[in-house]
Amino acid sequence: MKNRIIEFHIGPRNSGKSVYVENKMLIFDKLLYIATLPQKVEYGDSIRKHQTRRNDNWHTIEVTFDYYRDISTISSFLNTSSEQHACMLDGIWTWYHFQNELGDTISPSEFAQGIVNLVINSKSNWYMVDIDYYDYFPQLYTIHNKIINDLYITKIHKKSYE
Repeated sequence: MKNRIIEFHIGPRNSGKSVYVENKMLIFDKLLYIATLPQKVEYGDSIRKHQTRRNDNWHTIEVTFDYYRDISTISSFLNTSSEQHACMLDGIWTWYHFQNELGDTISPSEFAQGIVNLVINSKSNWYMVDIDYYDYFPQLYTIHNKIINDLYITKIHKKSYE
């Protein structure tokens, strides 16, 4: 994983994490946004807000909550491209939560391992964005801890982004 960027950004919901990271990533030509909110009416405004911020340099993959197919789709996209991408995984907890609500149930550790494998097996730079509500969602700590430890992430960006 030499010479790659792997960043982990956490903070409260609607704190500006995504905007901050999206702007930071604009130094790259090839950008991948991994969208984790389901296409439901109640999330329409949030989804549209995120979409309008991203220009044509961004390619979006929307997860389908078929976890292993989603991981395979992302991996195939990255590994068939001849260019290195900068990838934004926005909403690890959102993906995990809705995976277990809308798709097959998966353990926090197994879910995190899929993300770890995805990062390890790609040439891409990675920016992960998530909430930090460990008191409310204990599984979130398990997921984050595995990703951070297995990818040797030494700095977690936690600050007010607005």
